[in-house]
Amino acid sequence: QTLGKPHPDYAGSLNNLAILYQSMGVYARAERLLLESKSIREQTLGKQDPDYARSLNNPAELYFAMEDYPQAKTLYLESKAIRQQTLGRQHPDFALSLHCLARLYRSMGDYARAEPLFREAVEITVNHLEQTSAIQSEEQQMLMIGSVRYQLDNYLGCCLEGGLGQRNAV
Repeated sequence: QTLGKPHPDYAGSLNNLAILYQSMGVYARAERLLLESKSIREQTLGKQDPDYARSLNNPAELYFAMEDYPQAKTLYLESKAIRQQTLGRQHPDFALSLHCLARLYRSMGDYARAEPLFREAVEITVNHLEQTSAIQSEEQQMLMIGSVRYQLDNYLGCCLEGGLGQRNAV
């Protein structure tokens, strides 16, 4: 009520509620809220904003969970393009876009397309970890490593599932 509907913070609240509905399996309601959040961010921030890219990635995650891979792929690719242009290829959010797209390809059984994306995402993430470790305590470093370990796990799983481990050094 204070901010009004056309506000990025209101869009964030819609997004959070949608994630709750998604975790409960109420996909139709989650989708409606995510698309409304995306629309608000598009209107208030524009299509070349990293937060708008996040608002594309969230419904892509929903479509991925629903196994609507064509819808997910379209949104993942758009989010990746915006993040590459606005944040650059070495940013952790760009690595997340690569990871999401790789996970989609892995789910589709397209290991040849998934593996290089997983690898690039892990390389970016490791570089980011190395750069930030100089200013973090050991505890902060371990927490950060734990928060991104899923990327390495998914990459290794893809290599094993796709038989890529024999051809590529992991």
